[in-house]
Amino acid sequence: MRSPEQTIGVLAVNRDNGENMILDISKNKIEWTVPAEGNWQLFIIDYNYRTPVTRAVNYSTRAKTTKNSVGDLINPTAVKQFIAWTHEQYKKNLGQELSSTVLGFRGDEPEFAATPWTEGILDLFKEKKGYDVTPYLPYCVHMGRRDPRIELSDEQRRAKADYWDVWSRLYGKHFFGLQAKWCADNGVEHMTHLNNEHRLETLTFTSGDYFRDLREVQIPGVDSIWN
Repeated sequence: MRSPEQTIGVLAVNRDNGENMILDISKNKIEWTVPAEGNWQLFIIDYNYRTPVTRAVNYSTRAKTTKNSVGDLINPTAVKQFIAWTHEQYKKNLGQELSSTVLGFRGDEPEFAATPWTEGILDLFKEKKGYDVTPYLPYCVHMGRRDPRIELSDEQRRAKADYWDVWSRLYGKHFFGLQAKWCADNGVEHMTHLNNEHRLETLTFTSGDYFRDLREVQIPGVDSIWN
């Protein structure tokens, strides 16, 4: 069985007891004999562009939908393009009213729909952490939300935590940091809040480190949900 293009790992899981193993795909194909015992399932992990739900004012129903892309939020080139399409256009049209009448920009619940991935992240990971995360990627992705049937080893937990550390640093530095810097350079402030700040386990999965994300934001906010 050949592995699909863009495959970054294959995880085999025994659905009966949680036993699991990473399969070798170094030759761009999957060669594996299914054990006689157990109910085995393959999870083929690949990277693909996927956006969480978002709302656009020019969408016919103005409902939240995945048709309105939020882009690659950990890629500085993509974030700079977002700023050019939004902040710079307001600046051009507001003129002197920016920083006098209009005092800032507000963001609302940016997050990821799946485990974040961007060009060059494997090389960056190796540079920052000193080892190759590729053999552990299926655990980072499949175990993004905890599966009670699978108990990760300390080594696997470390790799997953290291991957979260790398991408969440990019998220705080680029998506939030670049917007905050633009606002500071233009005499206004950036106000935003994250989704699920009242449920930190969920927030960690979709947004990384709460304090790292909002560290450079001029006005961090929260939803008043009261639970």
